[in-house]
Amino acid sequence: MKLFLFYLSVIYLSFSGCDINNTDIAFRTKIFSGESKNFGSGVVTSIIESDENDVPLAVGVVFTSAVLTSLDTTNLSATLKMPQTVASTQFDHVEVEWQPNGQLPQGINNTPNFSIRFYIITESEQNNILGISADSVKMYLRPDSQFIPKDYILLPGSGSPKKGVMFYDSTAKEFNSGIFDKALIYRYYNGKLIAIEIMISKSFLETNQTFIGDIKQPEKFQLPGFYPLKYNIKFTGSQNKYTVSLINLIRH
Repeated sequence: MKLFLFYLSVIYLSFSGCDINNTDIAFRTKIFSGESKNFGSGVVTSIIESDENDVPLAVGVVFTSAVLTSLDTTNLSATLKMPQTVASTQFDHVEVEWQPNGQLPQGINNTPNFSIRFYIITESEQNNILGISADSVKMYLRPDSQFIPKDYILLPGSGSPKKGVMFYDSTAKEFNSGIFDKALIYRYYNGKLIAIEIMISKSFLETNQTFIGDIKQPEKFQLPGFYPLKYNIKFTGSQNKYTVSLINLIRH
């Protein structure tokens, strides 16, 4: 009888799934949901994943596949608070933006895409980034080189209100005769890192691939916290949802 119960428990653990606000027993991880908002005909939700000891492993967003079927030629954005849990990180909120005409750099990334920006500043601080008059000096103030990842360059003219300036990987394929489909961007303002951004083309998402990419690291981070070594784009067909996340968080 004891042996039977043992095997029964093994079967249970093997098939236990993980969804928002549940514990993944098989892999000993937890996923906490934050704020949810309508986005087109779908829904976007912020999430944090942690281990069984509540150490954060990933921050991300989940959006239903209906999001992709209802977008037009108008920019659309939603700002979501990150979950406030025992596994919280320095990431305060995440902004999801649909850009039907692409984004900088012009001539390289003109395809319809999504930007998912994970901010380590508050929404109030973000809203105070104006980029005009005297504030334009702060916009283009370069960080010390130790805080910039190798191969990353400032994109001229990329300063934008509420978003700061873009530092882009100069070795990315779209800079070297390739076609843009995804990118990892660092955003700075007043010489400080304010956000880490994942940018993905709509056409790449529609392939329903799973992708994990490395994130180039600076020598140091200015603000202590958990920073990602990789980023992940995943489609879960059984639930008709996409997950876009910064993963393999390491404390600095």
